[in-house]
Amino acid sequence: HGGAAAAAAVARERAGADWDGKAESETMATPTAPSLKGIVNTNVDPHLCALCSNPLIVPRSDSDRPWMNLCCGKDVCSACRNSGFSYDRKADRCLLCKATQFSRIGLIKKQAKKGHAWGQFCLGIKFHNGNGVAKSEFEAVRWFRKAAAQGHPDALVDMSYHCFHGIGCKRNVAESRKYVERAMLHRRPFTDSIQRNLAGLAVDYIGTHSTDMIEAGKAIL
Repeated sequence: HGGAAAAAAVARERAGADWDGKAESETMATPTAPSLKGIVNTNVDPHLCALCSNPLIVPRSDSDRPWMNLCCGKDVCSACRNSGFSYDRKADRCLLCKATQFSRIGLIKKQAKKGHAWGQFCLGIKFHNGNGVAKSEFEAVRWFRKAAAQGHPDALVDMSYHCFHGIGCKRNVAESRKYVERAMLHRRPFTDSIQRNLAGLAVDYIGTHSTDMIEAGKAIL
């Protein structure tokens, strides 16, 4: 812990005007998490399966969200999806809103252009992975940024990553930090993605690697 404190002190000194002088315990306090209703999906409770009400456990940023019905934005757990309760694959038909998904890419673009954060995030993932569209980090950032502006937690994490590394946009550590701060309001404890960003911030300001990088990154925030 002594190493973390020293690293944090150096980080604060080098961060200069970016550091507001607050105690770490104060800056790291967790206020009430913003509501995700209508942001990550259209479920009555965004954290629960639309069909069985079991908790949704979704590997979001590294997944193409195969169990979200993009016609209506309903999110279901993998068990309901695998059981065929939400989607008729043979008929390419949503069993929740009865819509027929003739073009998955076209449908995602339609929802994203309507301003739905969940659609914008999914479209960003498509461009990031080059799945169904030409791979483009610039387009990925464009849609991640729109979703992040509405508070989509995974889009916030992805924007932080892209801004920090200058992928698809100009490198901007200060902007990366702001996205991390907003993402931290949504999810505790830190996800691996957020930890990587915190460690990256520490390396950028301190200029060295240590076992306390994540703690130092927290202190910078």
